[in-house]
Amino acid sequence: MADISIGNGKPATNVSELSKVETVIRGRRVYSVADLNAAVSGKGATP
Repeated sequence: MADISIGNGKPATNVSELSKVETVIRGRRVYSVADLNAAVSGKGATP
């Protein structure tokens, strides 16, 4: 679970925009969602 997630949109107005997460902060480390998805899919980090 993330400590903080940063997204693009207004989830207070439209709850479906919660899926637009772009950055995750966990344990003082910052991760891009693209890099996390690449790691899970086995394709490695994005350039």
